[in-house]
Amino acid sequence: MDWSPRSGLRRPFAEWRLLAAAAALLPLARLLLLVAPFEALHRRARRAGERRAAPAGDDRVPVAVGRAVAAAGRRVPFATCLSQALTVQFLLARRGIESTLWLGARRTDAGRFSAHAWVQCGGRFVIGGPTEGFSLFPPLP
Repeated sequence: MDWSPRSGLRRPFAEWRLLAAAAALLPLARLLLLVAPFEALHRRARRAGERRAAPAGDDRVPVAVGRAVAAAGRRVPFATCLSQALTVQFLLARRGIESTLWLGARRTDAGRFSAHAWVQCGGRFVIGGPTEGFSLFPPLP
């Protein structure tokens, strides 16, 4: 399902609130990636929900978070896969849902370096999509 203006009018308030949170956090994550150490940002994103109880196995929440961040990412200038992955991990942690941030690198056919970040929750992609051909760095819980 897409976040087009027409479909947006029929969305529940909770989805609009999630989209607003993603739209607010995504540029902040992008800016912080430029000025702060990645390790500190990742640690903060993971610990956002330490005091919250994990919800029962509801797969709809990670899907909704991924869709909201992806929709915001299409509208926020310079939103990278890494800033989107950190935003997803933060929003999931705020809801008491554990996720894993992955980083990968590869050489393109033209010999250029390419890197990618994605988030998985329960073995499923939340954001970042298929990652064939990337050499994986150790996962970041």
